[in-house]
Amino acid sequence: MQIRSTWLSRVTYLYLLLPFIIFCLGWLRLSIALSIAALMLWALWKLWSPKHGLELADESPDYGVQNREILHSIIPAILLTGLWVFLSGVGGYAFQNWDHHWRNAVLRDLITFDWPVVYSSPERGPIKMLVYYVGYWLPAALTGKLLGWKFANLILFLWTWLGVLLVTLHLGLKLKTSSLKAILLFIVFSGMDALGALIFAGDYPTFWPPVQHLEIWGGNLQYSSFTTQLFWVFNQAVPAWLCISMFVTLSPSTSLRIDSAKGLQFGSRDSSLPKERVAAKKQGVKTLFATNFADEHGFLKPIRENSCNSRLRSCFFRFEQRSSLRCGFTQNDTCGQKTFIWSLCFFFAPLASLGLLPYLLIEWFGHYSKIKTDADLRRKTQINKNESAKSAFISVLKEWIKFLHFGLLLAGAVIVFISYFFFSSNTAAQERGFQALALKDVIVFLLLEGGILWLLLAPRRWSDPRWAVTGILLFIMPFIQFGSGRDFVMRASIAPLFYLMVWTGEAFFTTKTRSHEVTKSFVSSWLGDLVAGDRQNPRWMRITLFVCLCLGALTPLYEINRSIYRTFEYYFILDNSQRALPPAKPATHLEQGVAPEAEHPGSLAADDIQTLAFMDDKLSKNFIANVRQSLYYRFLAPR
Repeated sequence: MQIRSTWLSRVTYLYLLLPFIIFCLGWLRLSIALSIAALMLWALWKLWSPKHGLELADESPDYGVQNREILHSIIPAILLTGLWVFLSGVGGYAFQNWDHHWRNAVLRDLITFDWPVVYSSPERGPIKMLVYYVGYWLPAALTGKLLGWKFANLILFLWTWLGVLLVTLHLGLKLKTSSLKAILLFIVFSGMDALGALIFAGDYPTFWPPVQHLEIWGGNLQYSSFTTQLFWVFNQAVPAWLCISMFVTLSPSTSLRIDSAKGLQFGSRDSSLPKERVAAKKQGVKTLFATNFADEHGFLKPIRENSCNSRLRSCFFRFEQRSSLRCGFTQNDTCGQKTFIWSLCFFFAPLASLGLLPYLLIEWFGHYSKIKTDADLRRKTQINKNESAKSAFISVLKEWIKFLHFGLLLAGAVIVFISYFFFSSNTAAQERGFQALALKDVIVFLLLEGGILWLLLAPRRWSDPRWAVTGILLFIMPFIQFGSGRDFVMRASIAPLFYLMVWTGEAFFTTKTRSHEVTKSFVSSWLGDLVAGDRQNPRWMRITLFVCLCLGALTPLYEINRSIYRTFEYYFILDNSQRALPPAKPATHLEQGVAPEAEHPGSLAADDIQTLAFMDDKLSKNFIANVRQSLYYRFLAPR
């Protein structure tokens, strides 16, 4: 059995696009909805079709296992992701944390009310409408309209399970390791909240009992672990993870290029990409295979910039321009795809997309830099001796524009505009500004919540602009106030934390070991991978990273343990008389006044709100808004 990267990307695009198409059909006027749905289906066809060059070009498996290895990797990973999602409370089969009060209410209102969800619509006065990131729930809510609440929760559980599994497969592809190791790293990765709770000890949280919410040791400052994100805000976390995982597994393939200082060089190749040799073979560009082989085995010496080899440099430049556009992804292909993926992230989780935006800008800046470099190479290789720098740049730019997929960029722009018009209807929740914080508090928070890992990765990543951007984002995010509460710092940090986790995994899983050093025991091979060293990853650095991961793992383990404790209590200790009954009437006000492990005693489901129609507290403004004067209601909403 082999899992092909092409099919993994296709399923991911379908997973992300389906909710937006459902949203358009339910929240927009029919003529607009049909047009946009047709555009999205066309974009999906482009992304699926190999002849348009928008899919991973390698038909051979980048990430796969043999049939005899399935039981040791894929199936355990599937079961582990299912157990993780089960303990998160999604679907209501295990203990749900406090945030599920609101998420259950959103799902129930999506099932009960017509779309768009309007709570009151008088001829004059405010029109109260549900204005929130509802996209993630739509497949489950659609089935719930037909088959009821319980079936909708089952679909929501399966939908979440599939999303987490897709993220796991992308991680395994990127880290070039088994899916089981990838999901284990994903589950346990976290900042060192335990040290924060120990050093700045207060009444809560403490180390005992081991079911407490360690994330809140920093007060209003919190970089949530991936387990915490799944257990509290799955509707934003899962699609954001999937979009970011596509970012880290999409990079331009290696191309032959000539550097003015270093001679004949190959561009950087992301380990997750399909091998350019296969793409070249499929396109009939056999010379690229031969050149790659010769360079990798030292048969091809760098060609220095001098008069005697200018014709050869010119030949290689022309070869690069032709072959790179034939073979799979080019730089502008990935720019278009990443822009489209970012737009989908904006639809599902706007705050997480803000944290992902700098990485998209880096991609586009790299695209511009490559155009400029190719223009310089065009002049230096003397393709046209009379060509000026400006005309060379324009010529190369025109060649690249021919291969830009403007239809895909248009589809992404439509997603962003539709999402923005809808979200901007909720003006009450758009508080913006900066919060004053003591610099020493921010530095301590940053070091414990990822800063130490970031510094440890510096020798390996300092030349990567994304490494610098990650450190800057993690430093400045605590000062930014966007919306009510601490939502911005918790959600916008998803992208830089994801990159930090991927780089940490690469530091562990890319060590080259000899065949006789690899043991058959899973535990010993796992630990061996962690502590073995090489030139890029010294032993001391890997051991330090491992210690940081172990300390950080306490945070997700406390979250998991709390769910196990309350779920076991409900199913095996409490009898029917001790189990709480559903609320007699919907709540109108909800406060978080107790520790998470003591929430809604005698019940698994956090379901006190029932419906948002009667809520009138401050937090409900994040979900309900008066849309009468909004652009969405005036021009896009169905009548």
